[in-house]
Amino acid sequence: MRPFCLVLFASLLLASSAWSQDAPSASPDFEAGDRALLFQIGPNLDLSGLNSTVALKRHRSATSARRFSLGVQGELSGSDAQDRQALAVFVNYLFLAYSRSRTQVHLYYGLGPTAGFRYQDFSDERGNEAERVSLDIGLAGVLGVEWRVHEAIGLTGEYNSILVGTYEHQSSAGGDVDLYGVALRSNGARLGLSVYF
Repeated sequence: MRPFCLVLFASLLLASSAWSQDAPSASPDFEAGDRALLFQIGPNLDLSGLNSTVALKRHRSATSARRFSLGVQGELSGSDAQDRQALAVFVNYLFLAYSRSRTQVHLYYGLGPTAGFRYQDFSDERGNEAERVSLDIGLAGVLGVEWRVHEAIGLTGEYNSILVGTYEHQSSAGGDVDLYGVALRSNGARLGLSVYF
């Protein structure tokens, strides 16, 4: 599946590059009021589990934007020895700053609040079961680039991390445990496609 995704992404990249050369009216800069839907896939283009983000972005000027994101990560794996289910849902609202550029490639960075919910369930061949539920609230940070290949299309690559306060409830045959803490997590590199409308 990974080679297919790489070929698909490379094809989109080449096609959009050719498309942008045919359209000299495409502006390399953003304008106030520009809106886009952003679709991202997770770290290392790994599509073995559900790992995607959808975001709505609106530019307030050529150098600033606001972005609301909803992300879902899920995994269902099983073997003779162990079964595992995991689901995570998160939302964030980022205040983004874009660099001015003479090209169509723009560096951006941003910060904003984030909240998330995670659920994990484990079981093994001996009948042992454990369940973990956690809630996160904190601050998300992002650093990335966007290549505006056409007036209506942008390709993004970004790296993001979160600093969150966590509450976790663990249940198992040995009893229940409640844990509180602070965590710094990396969500890894993500590739995305922005569709402007």
